[in-house]
Amino acid sequence: MKKSMRPFNAKNSDSNTPNKSLRSQPFALAYIDIDNFKSFNDRYGYGRGNEVLIVTCRILTMVVGELAGPEGFVGHVGGDDCVFMSRPDSIDAIYQTVIKRFDLVIPDFYDRDDRLKGYIDSVDRRGNTEQFPIMSLSIAVVTNERVPIAHPGDVSKIASELKQRAKAAKGSVYVKDERGQAIDAFSAAADSTAQLPAPD
Repeated sequence: MKKSMRPFNAKNSDSNTPNKSLRSQPFALAYIDIDNFKSFNDRYGYGRGNEVLIVTCRILTMVVGELAGPEGFVGHVGGDDCVFMSRPDSIDAIYQTVIKRFDLVIPDFYDRDDRLKGYIDSVDRRGNTEQFPIMSLSIAVVTNERVPIAHPGDVSKIASELKQRAKAAKGSVYVKDERGQAIDAFSAAADSTAQLPAPD
């Protein structure tokens, strides 16, 4: 499995990084964002926040290594944003397992009282006091399995739209774009799916 802690950028990709896969073979690329991470940092400090990032990266690396093998790729975009990549036939099992393992361990980073409440009191970006739920994952999955993707910028554009949809839902959520029938698929806590219009 390939790993990179550089920002994901096609300009600094070598022949073994995802940029080549855009042109040569089917791929699935997942963008991950940790919901409510900023409020957690504000409440508990950067030291504990850094521990969350380390554990999250470990989960990603282990799961991608287990399920994608040497063809897998894990990268750190910056802050609490990461990416991982695999063949399309492996991606569903990967993001489902990542969500289950993340949701299992993340409550332990909270103090007991906050964990029992299921939220923390913190200040939002406008300076208002607000209740923020336990951290969760928003995952946007882009693939060229059905329709080719000609340029790396198209991946970012599609992923940005899908991630917005994921972040609008509660809890850990993945939104998978199957290029022709985009589907919202929720974590192990829910079985329902919703049809979404395909991106232009």
